[in-house]
Amino acid sequence: MKKSNKIIISILVILLMICSLSFLYVRDTRKKQIDHLIESLSIEEKIEQLLIVSYRYYRDENSDRNFVKEINDDIIADLKKHAYGGVILFGANCEVNEKIVSLIADLQKYASVDERPQLFMAVDQEGGNVTRLEQATMMIGNMALGAIDEVRYTEESGKLIGKELKALGFNLDFAPDADINDEPNNPIIGIRSFSDDPEMVSDRIKAFRKGLNESDIISCYKHFPGHGNTDTDSHTGLPLVDRSYEELKENELIPFMEGINDGAEMIMTAHIQFPQIETETYTSKTTGEKVYLPATLSKTILTDILRGDLGYEGVIITDALNMDAIAKHFKLENAARMAIEAGADMLMLPIPGNNPEEDEIVNDVIRYLVKCVKDGEISEERINESLQRIYKLKQKYGMLKTYEDKDREERVTKINDFVGSRENHDLERQLAERCITLLKNDRNVLPIKSNKVIAVAPGRSTARSLKYAVRLLRRELVIDYNTDVDVYVYTDIEDMEELLKDYQHLIIVSNMYDLEDIDPYSPYGEYVQVTDKLLAEAFHKDIDTTLISTGLPYDSARYQKADSIIATYMGRGMFEFPEENGVNMEYGPNLVYGMYKLFSDEPYKGRLPVNVFYLNKDHRFIDRILYERGYGLTK
Repeated sequence: MKKSNKIIISILVILLMICSLSFLYVRDTRKKQIDHLIESLSIEEKIEQLLIVSYRYYRDENSDRNFVKEINDDIIADLKKHAYGGVILFGANCEVNEKIVSLIADLQKYASVDERPQLFMAVDQEGGNVTRLEQATMMIGNMALGAIDEVRYTEESGKLIGKELKALGFNLDFAPDADINDEPNNPIIGIRSFSDDPEMVSDRIKAFRKGLNESDIISCYKHFPGHGNTDTDSHTGLPLVDRSYEELKENELIPFMEGINDGAEMIMTAHIQFPQIETETYTSKTTGEKVYLPATLSKTILTDILRGDLGYEGVIITDALNMDAIAKHFKLENAARMAIEAGADMLMLPIPGNNPEEDEIVNDVIRYLVKCVKDGEISEERINESLQRIYKLKQKYGMLKTYEDKDREERVTKINDFVGSRENHDLERQLAERCITLLKNDRNVLPIKSNKVIAVAPGRSTARSLKYAVRLLRRELVIDYNTDVDVYVYTDIEDMEELLKDYQHLIIVSNMYDLEDIDPYSPYGEYVQVTDKLLAEAFHKDIDTTLISTGLPYDSARYQKADSIIATYMGRGMFEFPEENGVNMEYGPNLVYGMYKLFSDEPYKGRLPVNVFYLNKDHRFIDRILYERGYGLTK
């Protein structure tokens, strides 16, 4: 070996040793910072660091309820008294961008004292139906992203959502949803899921997480070990999934396993019973019946499976403990203790704060958990384990240092230049147009060439979206002013035969969240009956028909009498036209651009992200596929 080569190798070895020593030094320094902060906390403060709370309402001097949109003396006092780990904001807090910036800055300012870490400032901003920011960019939602072949658009969606959240002051988004929607009658996940296919969901949650992280926003996969295979909403009941651990590993757990391997930072639990996995029962405080411990309170699921088998080392946070799935069956204090014992690091306690009794609920939980630690029922070491994980995550995002309230006035002044801006809505439109899926086009009735068109919507906000689409069509010269497109609301129809007599093409909007929305004998059957009568009358008059499926695409099986069917995957409308609002406005883009595409010559690019099954005569799905996942016509 030449002498010069030996010198080079020696230098490289020395550099490698220096880098290794530097890495060890940095790691040791970071650990010492975390250890110091934990050691400086009292037991009360340690418990409080595990909590994420909310400030939704307050009572004024007249005892009237008001939404919290800015800091007040009661909140300041509460923040100074308690060392909370985080605060979650809801729609009640998030009506105006400028006020959100100031509210978050004030929450951080008054919470970040005496070496306390900064708050997790959290929000549910999944995109689509689950959004909280009234002046932001809604984006198209997860199932709509699943309908777009290229995964990179999911990353772009997560990145834009993340950038808007960061600009407002948030640092944690309870998204993406990692659930697989393999139950067509699921009333709470539905279009919040990317797909009914585990691999499609896995690819997209990783892309969405990457987009959020690129915007310096912490992501949170939910709802472990899977909420997609239920027909019960855990906000109002306690769901049960009767599947074995092996069955979960072949389906529901795949996205979580993929996400963990990809560096998952936070995972939210599900309030769901899995009796084949967690067999321990608890006597319901309300009904007296025996219920199985839901995943949120199950050590088998959170510690043995999530920590042990799946090797997850990040933060585990519960879903809200005041949801009925927990609150109806467990005393809140007991549920909080059981969640910690099960392996949860953080407890979501978003009590509205509507009256003094509600304000005291969180205090009761804190006092109870402190007593549990002092009595040895929960070890302080167990609490410290959670704090290590929480602080490690906060350290990664620069949240262990004192909050600096800088440039607030400038940020407030410029916030609307970005959050909900025209440029951001332009990206939203591109994604919306890509997701629209053409399922049927008999007799080539699309694109619509008729000059007498009627559209019927189930509500005034959805009708306004259709009218806005017509404005765009005229403005962009896709249709001219000789084409009449009249929009009606179901409830305004008096004489159906008279209504349709002058039209050549009928557009009907359907919005399915669960089976009740397509069952004529359900509480919502009135809309279904009107849709059936409209289609029958149009057929009798030889009028072309198009159905716009705006929620779950499963309703396409219900309305096969329509000549053409498109799926848009979100039915949110608009309460006023954007150009008349004068400020930034969040609105559902999918319906707008679904309506737009009915008149456009551009090919359809969307593909079904779920299987659509046939219905039987009782309007229940059977095990026979009508439209297979991946299906979609181009024209």
